[in-house]
Amino acid sequence: MFLKNLKIRSTVDNSIIKDVSFKMGANFIVDADKSKKHNKIGKTTFLRLIDVALGAKERKNIYVDSETGAVETHVQNLVNNSKLIVELKVVDDFENPSNNYLLSVGLYERGPYKINGNQMNYQKYLNQLNQIFFNNEGTPTFRQLINSFVRISMSGDDNSFLKNLTRISNNQYRMVYDYLFDISDQIVGQKREELLLELKTLKTSLKRYEQVENTTSPDALTQIITVLKSRRDEYQEKINDIVSSEYFQLNRERIDDVREQYTEITTLINQLSYKNKLNEEALSKLDDSLNRPNLDLTNDFFKEVKSLLPTVTKTFDELVLFNEKLVSNKKQYLKEVMSKTVSRIREAEKERELLIDGNRTLIALVQNNKIDEYLSLLQNLSQVDQNISSNQTILKTLNHYNRDIDQATSQLHELNEKDVSDEKSTEKMELFNKYFVDFAQRISQESPVLSYTNDFEKFPVKITSIDGSSTGTRKSLIAAYDLAYQAFAKDLNKAIPNFIIHDVMENIESGNLESIVTLAETTGSQYIVAILQENLNLALQNNVNNNYKILELSSEHKLFDV
Repeated sequence: MFLKNLKIRSTVDNSIIKDVSFKMGANFIVDADKSKKHNKIGKTTFLRLIDVALGAKERKNIYVDSETGAVETHVQNLVNNSKLIVELKVVDDFENPSNNYLLSVGLYERGPYKINGNQMNYQKYLNQLNQIFFNNEGTPTFRQLINSFVRISMSGDDNSFLKNLTRISNNQYRMVYDYLFDISDQIVGQKREELLLELKTLKTSLKRYEQVENTTSPDALTQIITVLKSRRDEYQEKINDIVSSEYFQLNRERIDDVREQYTEITTLINQLSYKNKLNEEALSKLDDSLNRPNLDLTNDFFKEVKSLLPTVTKTFDELVLFNEKLVSNKKQYLKEVMSKTVSRIREAEKERELLIDGNRTLIALVQNNKIDEYLSLLQNLSQVDQNISSNQTILKTLNHYNRDIDQATSQLHELNEKDVSDEKSTEKMELFNKYFVDFAQRISQESPVLSYTNDFEKFPVKITSIDGSSTGTRKSLIAAYDLAYQAFAKDLNKAIPNFIIHDVMENIESGNLESIVTLAETTGSQYIVAILQENLNLALQNNVNNNYKILELSSEHKLFDV
């Protein structure tokens, strides 16, 4: 497909702001400004308009500097107020086209995408372009492919130009170059991409799972589980030494009931025994002669009190007799209470003996304080079982992830093994290098070689033998590469864009540019480039370079005339 015409048009009044027709061979967008700054007149913006018509998403780059972020407000206002669109006419044959397509894109925010007047969403627009320019309905995408033909604001002058996409993997690059050079089936490339994506997802998920579970390797987990199982066996053995688990479970409710009864009876016996002990101590004090009163001292005290209280009629002897009777009564009461307490203790002990006789195994647990130990062991056993189960679940999940990763890796290896033969890639590289070496020799007297690697971990292609070349030579190398590809694709009768778009040719040597122009005509392609007038004059005679000018811009005649 060739570029035939580009228009910048206002949809408000249908006025044409720019109308530029393309030619076969070289097409120069010339910066004729005599100022040394050579900026903001629109030469790069014109190339970006072509790119926007070819589906570049960032339409605002026509008035926003991509490096500084500075906005040309006058251009921005013109675009939005006049609802500007870019119309790019493309044809399948430059002189006698059988297929014509008018690509239309609104330059303002949310401007429509149209092909031959039919409006469509952005993705459908790109899909249609993929069919129009590459006769391709699947992968790679149109924007992945077109970047090998539209090179605007390249980040480097060396062979990094081969890496003309952002945020894509080596495999996606491989799909692009496999398609461009007819090396591998795109279905295989897509399957590889799916497997690589699956692998990436699995590894990311595995890493996240390991972080969440704070886990370790499967081998370490296996050892942990082994240790936990050994600990569980130890707990189980101690439990069995106390009483069999089966017996304990069958009598669990009975055990609790017996323990409660045994505890109540034993507590009662202890309380009664303590009460009896206190009574014995009280009785002993009553019998203790040391606790008898001093009669002489008491008699003196009595006489002293009676003199103060003449109404007291009792004698001291009567008082002594009364006290002795009081002590005797108290002793009798304590003996009766103690007798009843001892009787109640014997009844409780008999009740406990009957309880023991009927539940000797259970009571043994209670008497030896084994129930609490047993329950503690059961709790420990339960916790160990939970830990084993948890670690086994983690191990199972890790093994599942690793199994899926190994399976995907194996499938990827098998796919790579039978995908590209060295013979096929070598054959295509030989055909391309036939043109590449020849064109590079004619342009800059170099002999670069493009090589392809079947190592799927690496970037698929690289250029060698370019060490020591100057910046200008590097620009020439890119032109030699792109023109060589045009000749290569023509040999294969491959559907591609029959044009090359380059920006910034200030550093290219004059003799090299002349060779490039000649080769562009030889390959039957369009070489569209922005260039300074003084460099063009050095490269070509005035009466010749004027034949290749399609647009001349300056401070007085800017792209948008504002």
